Amino acid sequence: MNGHETNFDGRDISTRNAINNASAQFFEIANSKGFLNVEETCPRWLLFFATHVALMHSELSEALEAAREDFEQKSEKIPEFTLIEEEFADVIIRVLMIAKRYNLDVGGAVVAKSHYNEGRPERHGGKAF
Repeated sequence: MNGHETNFDGRDISTRNAINNASAQFFEIANSKGFLNVEETCPRWLLFFATHVALMHSELSEALEAAREDFEQKSEKIPEFTLIEEEFADVIIRVLMIAKRYNLDVGGAVVAKSHYNEGRPERHGGKAF
């Protein structure tokens, strides 16, 4: 299967086959609903936008990993800052770059959202955090 050599026992093979069968089933469902041909049906600009949103997520994940390892870890690229600060900078740079690309008024939205948040109740109505 896929050229992977293994030393699986009978239970491992059964688990592997069940997961791969489920994979095929989920593939067929997603394909039948049109989720796997987005290159043909989704506008190119939207795929570009979605890719950059995913990259924003990846920068935040890198910041989380840095915090998990050592919150004070220095950046290798910009040693006067922590790795978390570097990753947050990457997020902001990506957000602002895409905002400019799509003519989005993120500056205005930040100001408006800040004013909105000022009027919200503590923890926005009882949220844990």
